[in-house]
Amino acid sequence: MNSLTDEQLMERLQQGQTYHLPSKPNWFYLGENKGQERLYIVASTQPIPHLGDLYTQHHQADDGPSKQETLSSLLKELETVEEAHSEKAVGWVFTFEHR
Repeated sequence: MNSLTDEQLMERLQQGQTYHLPSKPNWFYLGENKGQERLYIVASTQPIPHLGDLYTQHHQADDGPSKQETLSSLLKELETVEEAHSEKAVGWVFTFEHR
């Protein structure tokens, strides 16, 4: 996960403006597999290093049990980010059916 410093973020964002994340042409696309999808969004006033570390571990893991373990840890952290970091973060989970 890439993160910006507070100064970088404040240089780019202006109060009262609407922002689309990610911006064109980097929109998210659904793959060919149909079924239930989840989109996790986390907004934080400060970096959450553990979350970024889990993301990196998952993407660097080889396919198999290690990849599944890191995915489980990452999803658990995403599901509880608001409870664990309530003073600095909010999180949303959007679940929808990909048909």
